[in-house]
Amino acid sequence: MVWPLPPRHPVGHRRDGRPIYPILGASSEDETNDQLDDAHDDGGQEQQVTVSQDRLGKMLTREKAQGERAAIKRLLSMLGFDTPKALSEFVTTQREAKQAALSEVERREQAAQERELQAARREELAAERERAALRRAALVALGAKGHDLVYAERFAGRGRRGRRRGTDPFGGRGPAHPPP
Repeated sequence: MVWPLPPRHPVGHRRDGRPIYPILGASSEDETNDQLDDAHDDGGQEQQVTVSQDRLGKMLTREKAQGERAAIKRLLSMLGFDTPKALSEFVTTQREAKQAALSEVERREQAAQERELQAARREELAAERERAALRRAALVALGAKGHDLVYAERFAGRGRRGRRRGTDPFGGRGPAHPPP
């Protein structure tokens, strides 16, 4: 004969409000139940360990470095390389091979493009120097001398950085919006 299971009603509640159900086969009259609360066996409980902030920081740094090394090793093995040096040698040889594959015409075109960029940069610098000279000449014509000239140059040179676009009175660009 099979005995029916006892009704599933909670026998109590935990501090956080979760119910405590009876365990089948346990007896409420058993004296060892009272001893379970006082037992300090480490079987299922975690011990608390106090660690200083500095020590914890060192431990976390070490774990992070270890994880990075493991990730690099995994990536290298996926790419088929044994060491990082082998990967860097492979990349270097690939770059050299790509450069060697460029024809003489392509090299000349690249050199011409570089010269054009350098010329454009030189022109920009020359135009900036010319604008500065025009500002200085205008300030001198207005009567600025000595320290006043230096301060006026600084104020007038702020043009695009310190004020709205188009408000530089000496040199710079014209107004952002033409007057109506």
